[in-house]
Amino acid sequence: NSWGPDNDDTPLPDATRAAIDYATTTGRDGKGMVIFFAAGNSADDTIHDNYVNYSRCIAVAASTNFDTRAGYSRFGEAISIAAPSNGGSLGITTTDVTGSPGYSPTNVTSAFGGTSSACPLAAGVAALVISVNPNLTWQEVKAVLEASADKIDPQDGEYDANGHSIFYGHGRVNALRAVELARE
Repeated sequence: NSWGPDNDDTPLPDATRAAIDYATTTGRDGKGMVIFFAAGNSADDTIHDNYVNYSRCIAVAASTNFDTRAGYSRFGEAISIAAPSNGGSLGITTTDVTGSPGYSPTNVTSAFGGTSSACPLAAGVAALVISVNPNLTWQEVKAVLEASADKIDPQDGEYDANGHSIFYGHGRVNALRAVELARE
């Protein structure tokens, strides 16, 4: 998910909360769907975003190709993990909207970025985890992603005693380690 309120402290609507609760309770034959939210690009604390802070969502921050915080990425206690995006010397290359509505006439862009590109990358890693162990609950998938994440930027990451950083959560997703851990 790369959407949410335009204004700080907007309540999570009851219908949205009910949909997330339903998906995480009944989805995947009771194991629960894994719900990701892009942390946002306003470079401030996520504490005022009731979507990102909802306990049944995995909040994803953005890191750069230098394994540092993307300066625009929101931060806070809600951050679960980080994933690569733009903000360093590289952007994310992806397919584009076909034709003139897109970024490029080649239908491919290297200008995709923000937490809106970090979030689907993290979701893709979760899909790999589920592909090797479909019996995991959504909470177990989240735990695998967090436990297998790389602690990037150790000098400025401000990791606490529990291994959590307000900038990177438990670190940058690591697909190989996540799949290996899910197989155990």
